[in-house]
This record gives sequence, C-alpha cells and structure tokens, in this order.
Amino acid sequence: MHTRRLRLLLCLLSSLCSVCDAQVTPSPYQVLNGNWRILPATDPSDSLTTLSSLGFQSFVVTLAVDGDRIYGDGHLDMKCGRERLGIGLFLDGQILSDGSFTLSNPSVYRGLSADSFVVEGSLPAPGAIVWRGRFSSHVAWQNHACTAEEGEVLVTQLPLLTGTYAGMIRDGNDSVTSEITMEIAQGNLISTSLQDRGLQHCVPKSVKITMTGTSEPFVGVFARTANSDCSSKVSGSAFTQEIPAGDGGSFGFAGFVDYSDSKANTFNLGLTYVPKHDPRESRRTVWLWGELKRR
Repeated sequence: MHTRRLRLLLCLLSSLCSVCDAQVTPSPYQVLNGNWRILPATDPSDSLTTLSSLGFQSFVVTLAVDGDRIYGDGHLDMKCGRERLGIGLFLDGQILSDGSFTLSNPSVYRGLSADSFVVEGSLPAPGAIVWRGRFSSHVAWQNHACTAEEGEVLVTQLPLLTGTYAGMIRDGNDSVTSEITMEIAQGNLISTSLQDRGLQHCVPKSVKITMTGTSEPFVGVFARTANSDCSSKVSGSAFTQEIPAGDGGSFGFAGFVDYSDSKANTFNLGLTYVPKHDPRESRRTVWLWGELKRR
C-alpha cells in the first residue's frame, strides 16, 4: 500500500496545470458539492448488486455543481487481474429536472468503445450524507484484464480537506528533513482551459505552509490563495499544490488523504523542490515525503 501511494504521489506531482476563471451559479443542486466515497452496495437482498469484490474497490471523488452541470474529479481504486490500480478520473454530466444525473468521462461515454466509467444517481435529500446510485466500468487497457462491471453503489459524504495538518517530511536518507504545517481551505468550482486533457473543471484550495527545515530552501512561510489555478486542486482522496520557493525555484506538493475512518485526519505528503536553473534534474533528485495529521 505504501509503494502504491508513493506512485500516486509521483503521478500527482507530474499533473500540475494552469487554468482560467469561471463563475459558479448557485442552485438547489449544491447539496452534491463536496467529497464523497463510492463503495459497492453490500445488501445481500439486493439482486441488482453485481459489482465484483475482485474488481471495483472504491472511488473517492470531489463533486461540484455549476447550474445544472455536475463535475467529479477523484481517484478510482480497482483490480485488474492480479494488479491493483489507482486511476485519476475526471467525470461530468447534467442534472435533470427530476434530480437524476449521470456522470461519465467525457470522451468515451456515448459509445462505450474504450475505457469508460459511469456513475448514476439522484439528488439526495437536504442534509443527507448517504445515497444510493449505480456504477459501471468498461476498461480495454491492461491487456483486457479488467472485468466490465455494473451494479449498485453506496455513496457516503466525507469531510472537506479544510483544516490544519502538521508532521515531518524527509528524504530517503534522512539527510534533508523539515517540520511542516499546512493550513488548508477547500475552495469552490472553477473552469480550466485544458479541454484536450478531459479536465474541464476543478475544485481548488488555498493553503498556508510553514516549514522549519534543516537547510534552505525548506524553511519559511509560503501561501497560495484559491484563485483560478488548478495546480492547487482537490481530487477526492488526493490533492496537488504548486507554490514558489523563496529562492526563485518552486515546490510541488502532492497528498493522499486517509479516509479509512471516514475522516480527513491524516494524509501522506510528497514534496519536490525545483530550483530556478535546472528543473528537470531536480525533479529526479529532490524528494521528501512523510505523514501529516490534523491538529
């Protein structure tokens, strides 16, 4: 599990991007905003539940609504043959007048001809923290080792990432260490300009980071507000953050939140430092990681 999360942190750090502004329209559908965990329904009396425990594991997703459009950005955990995969997934869809909606990855849903993931649901009652829906997947890659699945799911609300977290990060040899505190506020939906990557919207966050390290540049206070910048975004159980360093270089942060107890009390954090003059080399050599806990 630790190795898989480190791989995920590496993938997250490579996906930092730039965006443009968007306006969010308030609507009665805002009850869907926030972080949610999707699990196979386990009611043995429900004959519609066909999701296999050997395939679909869970999907932690950040949902956000703009008018009657709904967007989801998260990480799917599934097994394909003997391999367990963590898949970053962006979905979008429309909420109909009766409150029902279908979320899908935009490029392939209609034909289901390649990899496709679909979540169907209905608007939960105000204040509801659990609702039922349906999930289906059709995955052609991994040498067709992933079984196509469809069945009922249970969707549970998770807390926002907003809070203060603290811990220690270090490199593999303990030669570089830093105490770090992160004050995080999960933001509201914005749109991006990266249509070619399938990412149309994201939920950013603002952050204040205090580092007390053994040496520069891992010392100081760094802040970033949740404006039109998807290099700082929340994606279900994961988040990314890019922030300038004091010496003209930049930091890239990637975190994986532990929602095993349905709380956002702990996350694994990875940090890359990119100096001003040699960014490619530094991404391969300057790495710190550790675990942060909510205060």
